[in-house]
Amino acid sequence: MMESFELDEIGKKDAKHDELANDVKDLRESMMERFEFQETRLEKVEEEAMRIKMNEEMIESYDRIWFFGKGFSN
Repeated sequence: MMESFELDEIGKKDAKHDELANDVKDLRESMMERFEFQETRLEKVEEEAMRIKMNEEMIESYDRIWFFGKGFSN
C-alpha cells in the first residue's frame, strides 16, 4: 500500500513538472515572438529615421543651390 502511495506522489510530481516545463516553453515562445515583433518594429523605425535624414539632407542641398544660385544671378 505504501509503495502505491509513493508511486502516486511521484506521478503527481512528474505531472506537475511536465506542466511547469510546458508553461516555461510557452512563455519562452511568447517572449521570442514579442522580441521578433519588437526587433521588426525597431528596424522600421530605423528605416524611417534614415529616410527622414536623407530628406533633410536633400532639402539642405536644394536650399544651398537655391541660395547660391540667387546670389550669383543678382
